[in-house]
Amino acid sequence: MGITKTILVGHSFGCRVIIKLLSREDCPVEVEKAILTGAAGIKPVQSEASKKKASAYQRGKKFLSTPIMKKLFPNALEKLRTKHGSADYRAASPMMRQVLVKTVNEDLSHLLPKIKQEVLLIFGRNDDATPLADGQRMEKEMQNAGLAVIENAGHFAFIEQQYLFLRIVGSFLGIE
Repeated sequence: MGITKTILVGHSFGCRVIIKLLSREDCPVEVEKAILTGAAGIKPVQSEASKKKASAYQRGKKFLSTPIMKKLFPNALEKLRTKHGSADYRAASPMMRQVLVKTVNEDLSHLLPKIKQEVLLIFGRNDDATPLADGQRMEKEMQNAGLAVIENAGHFAFIEQQYLFLRIVGSFLGIE
């Protein structure tokens, strides 16, 4: 397309892609700035309750995957996935579920110090998919990052608080 300079904007999983791209020494395009909102990429520290829930799910999955249980209760494994998995996970094919699990569990924090571009991080204070603590950590670990927190917003701050979101982005880009 002939693009040589750009500003990248990403949300959630898209931020994973941008983090990987910006950390490359052989980046194919000159990225002047990046805006990451609801950025994924840091593997969260699991609470004890979360660890127990994950362990119970894994045990249930293993038990319900046995041939006899599949025969006796053919829908039980899917019901377990529906109860415990995210909407994205439930909607995905078995192959895509494997990709999702691998991707979500990949920790990109080691790449953050390699990012030299100016980065604006925007997080909703009430984001339960990518918590504010992740944004705070990203801001500390990137060389040239700033964090804006939007009150009364969650993972989709750009929709939930659109006017404020656009004002923040405009300020970052020098747009009146």
